[in-house]
Amino acid sequence: MIWILVVFLVGYGNAKSLRDPSAVPAEPWLGLALGGVLVLLVFAATRAGPRVSGSELGLVRAGSARSAALGLLFGAGTALLALLVLRFPPLLGEPVRYAPLADPDPTALLLRALVFMPLDTAIPEELAFRGLLFGWLRRGGGLVRAVLVSAAAYAAWHLVIVSATLVETNVLGDPRTAVLGTLGAFGAVFAGGVAFALLRARSGRLAAPLAAHATFNAAILLGLGAGA
Repeated sequence: MIWILVVFLVGYGNAKSLRDPSAVPAEPWLGLALGGVLVLLVFAATRAGPRVSGSELGLVRAGSARSAALGLLFGAGTALLALLVLRFPPLLGEPVRYAPLADPDPTALLLRALVFMPLDTAIPEELAFRGLLFGWLRRGGGLVRAVLVSAAAYAAWHLVIVSATLVETNVLGDPRTAVLGTLGAFGAVFAGGVAFALLRARSGRLAAPLAAHATFNAAILLGLGAGA
């Protein structure tokens, strides 16, 4: 059942990204709907497959505010480091530019970063990867397996969106930066999956990785938009 879930998530995530692989999609309501469908499917799977309790999903109310604060600090700190790398990338000689943010609408950018991305990205992905998948994996094989497999599946979920994002940047213009940028992008997504899973394990709550995920995404999007 675990591997069926992994295959489904990888297929669903990449099919979703094929529809509109931009970080600032032209049809944000479609992404919101697809994210909502995934949330419903996750909760359905907790009944159709191996039963998963609320605590195994990380949906624990007590202490969630503190866990969310920890996640927010972690997301902000890692986003700052990532923005420094994007501002001063090795070998490129200029900041990384993302074409869809070349002339951003400030209102639309704020809505995307602070409203749509938490709803259509952070919440569905955290429920799926650090909630259901992590819960099943940890029950069946321990923490290390849960962290690594969920992070690998999370990276595979991003194959289309990361590839499409790289095409929209100035990173692929030189073979050296193309290789370095591609490895760095996918490595960063895998590392993010590991970090979010460890936050989930350490706190015992989904609030920590969810806040980290939403904060990181918002900070990166706003940082790139401000530097356009």
